[in-house]
Amino acid sequence: LKENMPMEIGGSSEGQKTACFPLGSTVYTPGESPTLSIFEPRYRAMYNHILLTGTRRFVVPRTFQSSSGRQLMSRYAPVLYLDDLKDVSGSTGDAVKYVCSHSCIGVARIDGVTRLSSAGSDTWMEVVTAPFGSDDDVERMGRSAILPATRGLREAYAKLVDSQHEGDADIRFTKDSVPTLALDTGEGRESIWETVRLWARFRRQKGGQVERDIQEGLQVKILEYLKEG
Repeated sequence: LKENMPMEIGGSSEGQKTACFPLGSTVYTPGESPTLSIFEPRYRAMYNHILLTGTRRFVVPRTFQSSSGRQLMSRYAPVLYLDDLKDVSGSTGDAVKYVCSHSCIGVARIDGVTRLSSAGSDTWMEVVTAPFGSDDDVERMGRSAILPATRGLREAYAKLVDSQHEGDADIRFTKDSVPTLALDTGEGRESIWETVRLWARFRRQKGGQVERDIQEGLQVKILEYLKEG
């Protein structure tokens, strides 16, 4: 299966109907506990629905545009379970309706889109999903097939760490992190999801460094220009 799919009605219409809350480039991993503030009418209605039906869960695919301008979303999406909901409309003048805490409980595969959301209305997006990444999936794939791939990841990570230290990178992973790199299945602290979160933190720090370097470079250029003037 392809990793991405168009945000259009189509695909399979048979299976588990699941509410869908696209959140742009935001990605959650199993074990995280995100908090969301809900203010749009369509998502107010979505939360009312998952409470009324008792499902209390929805998928959060990553969304982006293709080079041709087509709106796409990731086929595999984290599943959030609603742990707690607080109605804060009275204290926010109804600018925000709910503040909701969640648990990311797994990953689902999106097989189809049965309804698109509409901004300004109470229509939220609905998709057809199938569970993915469960222990049964691991058993079907076989740990003998998974373990060589994780060894490859550790070797690639070790090369990355070595190159960071050889180049004296400002932001780098420690050499002690190589043998303890989390690559197990499941959702605990030894799971590969912990490594995904580690990489996400590194990217944020690296992005912040690049932004600071650009700002400092611009300031130098501006000062040079003002002195010349």
